[in-house]
Amino acid sequence: MKLPPLDEEFGDPPLEVVEWADSQTTFTSWTYVHEIADDRPALGLMLTAGWVLRENDDAILICASLGGIDGKTTPQIAEAVTIPKCAIRRRHVITGGKGG
Repeated sequence: MKLPPLDEEFGDPPLEVVEWADSQTTFTSWTYVHEIADDRPALGLMLTAGWVLRENDDAILICASLGGIDGKTTPQIAEAVTIPKCAIRRRHVITGGKGG
């Protein structure tokens, strides 16, 4: 799906699926160290799909919903998350962006 440019600053943001490792709460209350059975902490594996609106050397800002794209109102975003690049395992560009 080709979006109209959001504005001059954002242009045509790429639509991507990003696989990334997330932190997770392991214990929700005080826990004795000897009760920790697994000596290999696990990370949550996440998939996020959306438009990459910002990117720098450290992170991407991706949002799942865009509103006001009819050109008659000011564009808005929702369900946005900043993902550290060190947590990203894979990225798949679906469409858009400079190459889309």
